[in-house]
Amino acid sequence: MLTRNVRPAVARGRPVQLPAKARISSTDWILIAAYALVLVAIALSTPLRVPEIVAIAWLREYTWDWFWTWTSRALDPSPVGYFVQLPFVLLFGASRLGPRIPAILFAAASCVLFLKLAARALPARRYAALVLFMLFPLQLLTATATTQNAAATFFVILATIAFFNLAARPGYKTAGLFTLATAACLFTDHHAFLPVCGVMAFLLRFSAGRSERKALWFALGACAAAAGCYAPYYVWVHGQTSPFWPVESGISVTALTKLTGLDALLAAAVVLIIAGIIAGAIVSFRISPEQITRPLMLFCLFGSVVLTLAFLLAISLYTNSPISNRDLLYAVPAAVILFIAALDWLSRSRIASLAATILAWALIVVCALADVHFVLAPKQDLALESRYVAPELTGDSCVVFVSENYSKPMFLVFRPELDARECHEFFHHRIVLASHPGVRPDQQDDAESYFHGLNYREVKRIRSGGGQIVVMEGK
Repeated sequence: MLTRNVRPAVARGRPVQLPAKARISSTDWILIAAYALVLVAIALSTPLRVPEIVAIAWLREYTWDWFWTWTSRALDPSPVGYFVQLPFVLLFGASRLGPRIPAILFAAASCVLFLKLAARALPARRYAALVLFMLFPLQLLTATATTQNAAATFFVILATIAFFNLAARPGYKTAGLFTLATAACLFTDHHAFLPVCGVMAFLLRFSAGRSERKALWFALGACAAAAGCYAPYYVWVHGQTSPFWPVESGISVTALTKLTGLDALLAAAVVLIIAGIIAGAIVSFRISPEQITRPLMLFCLFGSVVLTLAFLLAISLYTNSPISNRDLLYAVPAAVILFIAALDWLSRSRIASLAATILAWALIVVCALADVHFVLAPKQDLALESRYVAPELTGDSCVVFVSENYSKPMFLVFRPELDARECHEFFHHRIVLASHPGVRPDQQDDAESYFHGLNYREVKRIRSGGGQIVVMEGK
């Protein structure tokens, strides 16, 4: 009689029996292929961003020694993404699609793995979860721009699935696969390790069972082994990051005071998702003891979201810097599953089912509107801006690339002939200041003030592609 109130798997010490692995049907493949084609179309219509151009500029100068030297200077010095992108850069150069092919492939593969994960946690709602994951704005942004973050998202989902396989069948084989997936997360983006730690830490709730304790020890050993492999590399690159590495804007508290209508909708959607995440965790306590597999998955996924968001928020507050949008992406797969799980729980009654359906569709529509806005919004376009530099280099003139180190290589990606017209001394009648879209206002002001101090005056200013070209002549 006493064992009726205890989860059967825990009481008997049996391994957790997770749902059977989902098979990908032909309909699933068609849906994911269509999504990949949409990503290709968006990639073709979107100019290369500043971080992408920096990567292309240095990867084109590839030698084995130089690759490691350059990678250690990157803002996120994890080599897997650059290794994968390297052959595509060498083959396709600075085309819009070529360097983004790996990101698109990783995004499509992430959808396949996400569908498998969702089918195990939400058998009846996996397609709703998949559509929401595909349309999530951060997913679209990453899938069409950054190989590193797209690859890290893929490995996060892979490591999550490997963890649940380890929880179901604790052993050296499943632990070894979990170790490899976790190491791949670290060597792609060390922040991708956070969801893995979260999903493992929250297994402690189920540690009363002998099988769960065994799985937890294997998981701890796997994470320690992966971290041990990554630690020497991290120690080597620590402190080598270039202070001039271009950084895209993230999310900060001050930005919340300047919300547009769409931003307000997205903020409401974020609040809705957070509520769904919390509700999904609560649901894991409300499911009957006979369904131990589902509360285990949901609660561990809740840990994945909580630890990731808590760490990123703590670092942001400590360093007084914005949170990177793409780092938040690593919490999205678990957040989407928890949100859909909460809606699934609400759908038990007719009225609640209608409300859940409205909430789901509202969130999907908001995400779709954000995606459309992203596609149609004006973009940075250094390739377009660079076309305006050469026509201004007439007579006794030269070009100054504003914002040290990475400005010149980026312009030379599109206009290599500018290398011969760079200013090495400032005794020219005409100076052309070329500023890429990542140049900060203070850097631009410093450059212009310097030449004003040398008795130059501004005669023309061309704004294009998010950057600007300032033509100055001696008085």
